[in-house]
Amino acid sequence: MDQQAMPAAPVPSGKRTSLWIILVVAILLLAAAAVFGVKIFLNRQEKGSSLLVQQAIREIKADLDQYIQTNGSLEGFDLVDDAEDAVKSREINAKWDFEVVPLTQADLDQLAAGGKTDVLPYRLILATANSEAGRLAGRMIWWEGDNKRYHGFGIDDLTEPAVEEEESAPSESAYVQKSRSTEAQTGIRAMSTAYNVYVQTNGTAEGYSVDQALRDARLGDATLKHWSFSVEGNPPRKFIAISTADSPSGAGKQVWYDKDDEKFHGYGVDNAALPKTPASTGAPAQPVSTVAVSPAIYTVGPYTDVCIRQTPSLSGKVLVTVNSGDRLQGLGERTVKNDTVTLKGLKYSGSWIKVSTASGVTGWIHSATLR
Repeated sequence: MDQQAMPAAPVPSGKRTSLWIILVVAILLLAAAAVFGVKIFLNRQEKGSSLLVQQAIREIKADLDQYIQTNGSLEGFDLVDDAEDAVKSREINAKWDFEVVPLTQADLDQLAAGGKTDVLPYRLILATANSEAGRLAGRMIWWEGDNKRYHGFGIDDLTEPAVEEEESAPSESAYVQKSRSTEAQTGIRAMSTAYNVYVQTNGTAEGYSVDQALRDARLGDATLKHWSFSVEGNPPRKFIAISTADSPSGAGKQVWYDKDDEKFHGYGVDNAALPKTPASTGAPAQPVSTVAVSPAIYTVGPYTDVCIRQTPSLSGKVLVTVNSGDRLQGLGERTVKNDTVTLKGLKYSGSWIKVSTASGVTGWIHSATLR
């Protein structure tokens, strides 16, 4: 007699619920383990970076002590360049800025008055991560002469050396400024890269806003909270960051990158003030001497986003941009005075020529961009 297969008994609903709970708990445990593992990996990576920087500081200290032993003082020792020359690792030298903070003469006199004569003439050897260090930018590690110990990133909870009173305060504030300026410089580099990518893709910066550039740059929330970003020119010739009220350095600090000299300026760099454009000063435009030339047809050289300006000056308002191969009608006028421009990393001196585009826009273009 054939036996018929019996149907499988249904799983009780209570048991199914228990299985789901076990599965969810297992997933949560795996996620927690993954997060914990990533944290351990990052901590080990940061610890490794910290140890490499401490080794670099030891190299600087050995070189510094040898110099003092040979020369009797720090005189003639460049507290930044000579310090960085002592670091053997190129990678560390590229990602970290080093400097020696000396004791002032007043400090040495005070120590001598207290009977302490056998002291080193410097109080700190400081390393600050620059924008090349990525997410570590602005972190500090230092060797402190007072207690002969290392402090800072990857070592203890200290984030910057303590600021002392009187003579030592100016040098302390200088490297604190340098550290905080690094955050702005990192943001400016990222925004500049976003503009470059856009121009390479679209052939022009026209229509590309600062807000869009900041989104493409993917700056961190802290950077956007501490700094307000803007540009001058189209395509930009200056990338500017101004600190907000939420910044540890207070509101109104200015850091900018000038594409004409390819350098950073301002707070924590050279402490220069951001030059005002003629339009922002409110001063009337000065007359420009020009001479008549024969009208001619000009062709734009091998450049993109060449500016045609309202006035014959690098600070003149940009009316439109033209590109390699575009033809322009010369209007028989050029400036007497020459201006220097930077094209593809090279500096050229030349006059401004009045031209008209095919669409009828009339303005001034620098002669170095034409052929």
